[in-house]
Amino acid sequence: MLTPLRHLVRRNIERAGVGRQVDAAQLLALCQKHLGELVDPHVAGRTRAATFRHRLITLNVTSAIVAQELLPYLPDLTARMQREFPDLGIERIVTRVTTA
Repeated sequence: MLTPLRHLVRRNIERAGVGRQVDAAQLLALCQKHLGELVDPHVAGRTRAATFRHRLITLNVTSAIVAQELLPYLPDLTARMQREFPDLGIERIVTRVTTA
C-alpha cells in the first residue's frame, strides 16, 4: 500500500518541528498586531514580539519606561493570544529590555 505524498510531507514537517516554528511566527505576528491595537503607537513602535518559548511570549522593548507602560495591557494581550491559539498553552507575556 502506498502512502499519499501529502501525508509523507506533513509527517516529515511535523517530525522536523517546522509546524511549531510556523505557529510561533504566526503567533508573534498576531501578537504584534494586537499590540498595535491596544497601546499608544509610540509604545507599540518601541516594542517587538520576539520569541515564544516554554509557553511564554517575550516582548523586546527599548527601555524600562516602555516596559512599565505596557504592564496594564499585558493581561488583555495575553487573553487575546490565548483565545487565538488555545492549543499552544500560552501562560503569560513578559518584557525584556534590549539595546539596539
